[in-house]
Amino acid sequence: MCRQVEVNSSMRRILINWLVEVHFKFRFREPCLHLTLQLLDRYLSTNVVTRRKYQTVGVTAFMLGCKYEERHNPNLGDLSYITDYSSSRQDIIDMEKQMLLRLNFDMQHPKATDFLERFSKAAKLESTKRVNQQYTKSYAITLYFVDIASLDETLVHTRPSLVAAAAIMCTLRVLGKTDWSPQLQ
Repeated sequence: MCRQVEVNSSMRRILINWLVEVHFKFRFREPCLHLTLQLLDRYLSTNVVTRRKYQTVGVTAFMLGCKYEERHNPNLGDLSYITDYSSSRQDIIDMEKQMLLRLNFDMQHPKATDFLERFSKAAKLESTKRVNQQYTKSYAITLYFVDIASLDETLVHTRPSLVAAAAIMCTLRVLGKTDWSPQLQ
C-alpha cells in the first residue's frame, strides 16, 4: 500500500508539472489552472487511475477547466497532440464523460484564488490582480504560495480558504509586514 501511494504521489507531481507547462503554453488565466488542478485532485481522490491513463485524466481535467473558465477552448486535436497522441480524441471524450459523472457535474467548488481579493484587502495588500497586464507584487507573491500549495499532495483536502489565508500570511512575512491582525482574524 505504501509503495502504491508513493507511485501515485510521484505521478501526480509529474502530471501537475506538465499541466502547468501546458497551461502556460496556451496562455490561459490562473483560474483555469486552479480549476484544472482541483478537478484532477477531486477525481483522483475517488478513483484508481492506471499509469497509462494519468495523462488522459490530466488533459481532460485541463479541457474541463478551459470550458468552464476560458472564452476560447483548445480543440480535441490540440489536446491529443500535446499528449503526443497517447490520448486519442475519443479517449479524451470518454474520460470527460466519466469525470463529469464521477464529479456529479459539480464544477463549482471554491478555490483558494476565490478568497485572495477579499483576504488581500483585509491584509491591506494591493488587491488588484493586474496593473498594465502585470500582477502586482503582493498578488504575485500570494499566487506563488497558492501555486506551491497546489503541488503538495498533503494539502489537497485542506479548505481553500485556509490555503489562501496561509498564502496571505506568508506574503506578509515576505514583504516584512505584520503577520496577522484582528481584521484578518
